[in-house]
Amino acid sequence: MRKSATAAIMNRRGEILLQLRSDVPIWVMPGGGIESGETPVKAVMREVLEETGLKAKASYCVGSYDSSCLFYSDRTDVFMCKAIGRLRKNAESLQLQFFKQEKLPKPMLSFHRERIADAFSGKKNVKKAQAIRLRQLLRDTGFSPLLAIRFLAFACREIVPLQKIFK
Repeated sequence: MRKSATAAIMNRRGEILLQLRSDVPIWVMPGGGIESGETPVKAVMREVLEETGLKAKASYCVGSYDSSCLFYSDRTDVFMCKAIGRLRKNAESLQLQFFKQEKLPKPMLSFHRERIADAFSGKKNVKKAQAIRLRQLLRDTGFSPLLAIRFLAFACREIVPLQKIFK
């Protein structure tokens, strides 16, 4: 199971920071994989800095989410974070933008929307299992087969590096 950490970063207007990924153009909270020997808090601080240019400090854990989609599974810890600095996107981000809860952008996977709702509600230490089926994946990606395939290819790459498949 892949392990990752993401940040819920709110601005003074009560909007959440989201990233439009460049590899799979889906809106997500900033974050990423936890490296060997790294704590989830250290990972979220590193990932936020890499992806947004902001220095983040975790305030509390919103929750731990065990997610699955077809053959992909991961555990993501979501942290409410305070951040300082100036937004600066990098090659991993097509766009960085703050959004109100009622005006979240598309495309976005439904389990990300659920995590964002938990962050907006102020929940702490939530434990949830989330599953997304192919039909829901297609809905979440705007019925774009190309985007769904890109997500599945991304998920495959995370499970087994393509070099190992084609050896």
